Amino acid sequence: MSTITQVRDGLKTRLETISGLHVYSRWPNTLVVPAAIIKRAPGSQPYTTFSGNSSLRFEVKAVTSLAGNVERAQDALDAYIDHSGASSIKAAIEGDETLDGMAQYLLLGEWSDEQAIMHEGVEYLGATLPIEAHITHA
Repeated sequence: MSTITQVRDGLKTRLETISGLHVYSRWPNTLVVPAAIIKRAPGSQPYTTFSGNSSLRFEVKAVTSLAGNVERAQDALDAYIDHSGASSIKAAIEGDETLDGMAQYLLLGEWSDEQAIMHEGVEYLGATLPIEAHITHA
């Protein structure tokens, strides 16, 4: 059975295929954008499905700079939250929905609306993609 850390690392590996995107498996002290931050979904605990397999919930937060103007930040974010393309986070994850065998399969939700995010006193623009990873006990 895969661990939370192994699944998180599998997601990080997939996202590192996107050129120019800084990928963090946890919130960093210093954030370099454009970035993707992988974190467990708030309040999520591993749970067992009816089939006896486990499910782990994560979020990938796409973050761009809000310095300058909002329109430019939205344009920068669009490439990462698009459903396809070389910079698409969703397409990168769908490139290996088993995360090199760490998951049986992944369920990707829909991106949240863009919102301002404060981190270490700096304002960014971001959106969140929910992901549910199903793992086997075998």
